[in-house]
Amino acid sequence: MDIPAPHGAAHTFLREALTSDTDDCVPWPYGRMANGYGRIRVGEFTHNAHRLMCAWKHGPAPTDQHDAAHACGNRRCVNPRHVRWATRAENAADKIIHGTDPRGERNSSAKLTAADVIEIMDSDEPGVVLAARFGVSSPTICLIRQGVRWSHLEAA
Repeated sequence: MDIPAPHGAAHTFLREALTSDTDDCVPWPYGRMANGYGRIRVGEFTHNAHRLMCAWKHGPAPTDQHDAAHACGNRRCVNPRHVRWATRAENAADKIIHGTDPRGERNSSAKLTAADVIEIMDSDEPGVVLAARFGVSSPTICLIRQGVRWSHLEAA
């Protein structure tokens, strides 16, 4: 449960985390954004707490295309040893490694399971037949077979 931060408590928490020597995750105990990342108000603006920590530890982002990436995969963590500047591609690759990327069945809007997709890849049936059976569109079947969708799976 998030706790309301008394005036200055969130900044104090981050400053103490900055000088901590722990290798463990340091979970943000205060407010969070809708996406689960910690939030902190600085002046008139609200920032991601881990991004502010990354800037304090490593300096400003090299470009506006850099993310504050977590080595631990824990989006609430503000341990300065766990955050670094990474390109969007590097950050996306980290999410796959950590298992935090909403691929396949972990995607809340997925209509298919991994087993369904493997069956589609292995099937010789026409796409329109498979689409009707699985409740998806024919283009979705085509994109699966081309390896564009569900590319992290391989046919048997």
